[in-house]
Amino acid sequence: MKMEVDGNYIIKEDECSLRYNEMSKQKVVEVKHQFTNYLLSITEFMENGIKMEDVEIKQGDNLCTDSSLFYAKKFIVNEKESYVVIIFHQEVFKGSKIFSYEDCSFHAKSLVIEIKDGINRPHVLKY
Repeated sequence: MKMEVDGNYIIKEDECSLRYNEMSKQKVVEVKHQFTNYLLSITEFMENGIKMEDVEIKQGDNLCTDSSLFYAKKFIVNEKESYVVIIFHQEVFKGSKIFSYEDCSFHAKSLVIEIKDGINRPHVLKY
């Protein structure tokens, strides 16, 4: 497995538990960040060949330009299969609470839209 990382990441050998209560030596990625008051950090791991791109989200009928509200990326596996991941970081207090990506409308804090053969299948993630 090949890992390509940038920024403040270190790949090292360390103990971790891939199964409950079973420690073993593994390659791990250590991330270091400095922050004040709060930290928002999202790291994408994907196989070679998968492409990632930003996506536009609409709030009601208008383009949502406040990207500090959410994380939204499209992961393209091949020409027939891709996944859009949308995670809201905070509550939306202004305007419509109905959002959409292309023709898929949603009201959720976290969502994965599975796109296979041109058909969108939304999956609301609960935590």
